[in-house]
Amino acid sequence: MISKYTFLPILVLLTFSSFAQKTPKVSFDNANPPLKVGVIFYNLLDLYEGTSASKDIDLYGGTGEYTKFDMAYGLLVEVPINYQSSLNIELNAGKMTAQKENQYLKTELSMFNAHYRRYLTKPQNSNTLYARLYSELGLGLTLYKAERYFVKDNGLFSMKEGICLNNSASIGCILNLNKKFQVSLSTGGMFNYADGFDGYDNRKVGDLMLKSGLGLHFSL
Repeated sequence: MISKYTFLPILVLLTFSSFAQKTPKVSFDNANPPLKVGVIFYNLLDLYEGTSASKDIDLYGGTGEYTKFDMAYGLLVEVPINYQSSLNIELNAGKMTAQKENQYLKTELSMFNAHYRRYLTKPQNSNTLYARLYSELGLGLTLYKAERYFVKDNGLFSMKEGICLNNSASIGCILNLNKKFQVSLSTGGMFNYADGFDGYDNRKVGDLMLKSGLGLHFSL
């Protein structure tokens, strides 16, 4: 099942893709690509990965009275490699909730990630309004504290905390407003290599979540 939170960022990305294709080509600046800093806002969604033979119940975000519209907030630095690629470094902190059947989850997390970004469209004059599509592959660390509760009496029955590796893949679009400011939209998946990330460790490989982000960028 595809979450309703997935459709909006995909629709916006497709709209920006069309805009990028229709925009007239303009020669871009001869200067080197600038270093960018900014802030990022993510919606986090725990994805349901199906049933298993173990006693663990895999939870799902966005459904149930104990789930919320979960957010993470962070800082980013984009270091240019050339006109078509860059290294994007992020530090984020947030919360995530999930629920299924008689259990629900509360997780506090912090993430440090480095992403290789590849732009799929060429740059244009930085003083013009235009959009660029990109794809990213990332690797990083997740620090988490997860608590699993019973719905019936709100009783805490499992708590896990630790640090684990993560990797991610995403697509996005960055809209150039002028020479100094840009706005980005992205969506993609992140896999955390710790099953205790969802509050209960049954020795599976890990846990999958969806990240959909809005970024505000400033060129130095």
